[in-house]
Amino acid sequence: MESRREEEITPVDILLQLVTMGKVDPWNIDIVDLTEKYIERLREMKELDLRVSARAILAASILVRMK
Repeated sequence: MESRREEEITPVDILLQLVTMGKVDPWNIDIVDLTEKYIERLREMKELDLRVSARAILAASILVRMK
């Protein structure tokens, strides 16, 4: 049985992990494009989950800090 945390891994979590491991260069990530796609996805969701938004904001701030 997977832990609760493993079930909640998002694409942003994976992206952050790849940046941290040095497999993705944060200088080559288009944060504006990622943000626009995220906002579009939020609008498509029928029920907003603030935890998802908070994780995305945290991930974006970490990416900006790494740049």
